[in-house]
Amino acid sequence: MLIERVRGLEDSSRYWSVWMTLDHLRIMNSRLGKVITSLAKGVIPPGKASTANVKPNKEVASSVVAEYETACDQLLAAVADVQNLKTRHTRRAQRQRSFNEAARFLVRRGKIAP
Repeated sequence: MLIERVRGLEDSSRYWSVWMTLDHLRIMNSRLGKVITSLAKGVIPPGKASTANVKPNKEVASSVVAEYETACDQLLAAVADVQNLKTRHTRRAQRQRSFNEAARFLVRRGKIAP
């Protein structure tokens, strides 16, 4: 079945089966848990995020359901292990967003030039 085009969804993903979608989510949950664990330790994980690295296996079968559930449990455990999800990197990003929002507000009010 082909689903309708959805903003933010890569076009090739529209052809994935349910098993392929679960496989993709399994991969994402597993990697996200590792990233959260690293960031909580103050370590920026190596590598670069890439959609190509999280593509599902085309031959995946119903056995992926158990693997997906395991990955969900691992992600929840990674998040539960972190005392404070706000690292210095997320605080810096929050400050930058706040600055950007304030600047946009001042531009809209004509107080500063864009």
